[in-house]
Amino acid sequence: MKAAKQMAWDDAQRRCRLSNEAVAMAKELGMSPRSLIENIPNRSERWKAPVEDWVRGLHQRRFGQRPPAMPRAFVAPPPPSAPVASQPEPPPEVVNELEAAQEALFEMARRGEVEDEELAEEMERLERETPVSDGEIADQNRHLLRRRDGFRRFADLFAGGAARLDFVQRIVLFGSVAAPLQKEIPRFARLRHARIAVWHECKDVDLALWLTDLTRLRELKRVVADAANLWQDIACLEGLPGIPHHQVDLFLLEAATDRYRGNLCRFGQCPKGKPECEVAGCGAQPFLQLYEGFRFDPRASYGEHAVVLFDRFSPPAKT
Repeated sequence: MKAAKQMAWDDAQRRCRLSNEAVAMAKELGMSPRSLIENIPNRSERWKAPVEDWVRGLHQRRFGQRPPAMPRAFVAPPPPSAPVASQPEPPPEVVNELEAAQEALFEMARRGEVEDEELAEEMERLERETPVSDGEIADQNRHLLRRRDGFRRFADLFAGGAARLDFVQRIVLFGSVAAPLQKEIPRFARLRHARIAVWHECKDVDLALWLTDLTRLRELKRVVADAANLWQDIACLEGLPGIPHHQVDLFLLEAATDRYRGNLCRFGQCPKGKPECEVAGCGAQPFLQLYEGFRFDPRASYGEHAVVLFDRFSPPAKT
């Protein structure tokens, strides 16, 4: 974690009077330092629990009585089954002027030169007044490359598990994670306003699966969950972002006909009673999700940059 982010967590821990375990719980819940600080009860909110109790209560409701997850030993995933096209070189190490200014501000706060109440306002001022530097652009590019590579590694983890299911015949990675990255104006406010292009932001991993049995989709969902849990361990150790289920799109096709049948549903039960479940035919086969008006182009999974991760009937590689 970068120094500025670590200082933000240290500041939140001090102001909220949190134990190390509560900080770990907050991170596991996906909270930010600012969200913790904003939930400090003031004198008129005596009904609100201390932040420590609030975090512990949320963690217990979500994860039960277990302690916060800690990195544990795992078997490293195998190298990618095929290289990703046109891997860009990581940007050079240069100074991120905004981050340096934020670190200086946190140091002033630790010395008592900036009041706690002024810290958020000063952070916003720095974002407004500090020009975008080469270091900030390089950091963003580095983050986007690591994000794409994380999706790519996750695809291999998933393919390794799904290949053990006898009804899975073929798995192909396609979409932006498999294709060469292009630079574009991003959605991030500072770079967007400055009209600075960075690498494309990969938002999910697209996988096409050819199946012989659509009645066993619950087993496939278990593989997704196992891969996500294993990736969480890897991401925790390497400082990478996690990959939640909604960022994994599985397009399901009949092995015998190449006919697209639908996507693997992300919900834990079928039907879930969500608006998405009201599409005609959705859930007729449990966990087979249909999208209104969506047409899958099978050429996408056979394109120039598509990567075959598993093929049950491919000839063995020569040694």
